[in-house]
Amino acid sequence: ESRARNWKAAADALRSAIKLQPQNADLRLNLANIARWTGDFAEARTQALEVLKSYSASPRNQADAAEMLAALATTSQ
Repeated sequence: ESRARNWKAAADALRSAIKLQPQNADLRLNLANIARWTGDFAEARTQALEVLKSYSASPRNQADAAEMLAALATTSQ
């Protein structure tokens, strides 16, 4: 249970940071990873899509987001 609280606290901190820096792809990918690990596939997908839509995301971030979406396509079906 404490591990779940740690993930929730981390996700909450990332959401707060994203409000301050909505174009920060690293923050969004970190939140997407936590969401995926905790089974919140909708949140993971949303964050990965935001990275793909971002003009400021690096090619590496874009690739990571695409990999996340591909993994989610097989995981959440």
